Amino acid sequence: GGGDVASLPSPLGGLVPRRDEAQEAEELLEREERQQAMAELEGLAMELQVEVRKGEETLENERRNHAAQVRALEGKCVDAQDKANALEEALQQVFEQGLAGSPTRGG
Repeated sequence: GGGDVASLPSPLGGLVPRRDEAQEAEELLEREERQQAMAELEGLAMELQVEVRKGEETLENERRNHAAQVRALEGKCVDAQDKANALEEALQQVFEQGLAGSPTRGG
């Protein structure tokens, strides 16, 4: 029975995985871990992009608000300047009228 000898190693082969099988398993694991890590990183990147977009929107809103505030302030300044000019003119008129009203003051 030469065939009996050939059948002996088979149970051993079943229990102990061959080297390349172990390597394949490890590589599979590594690949899965890598894919998982990549997926996690992609998720983080997506979250970051959302945060960035939110930040940009907030910035844009702030800029708009700021611009509106600046315009309002500029408007107030212009109003104040107009009032100041009007006051000066009124004072000038009063002064001139005062002078015209009393040409011989103190005489």
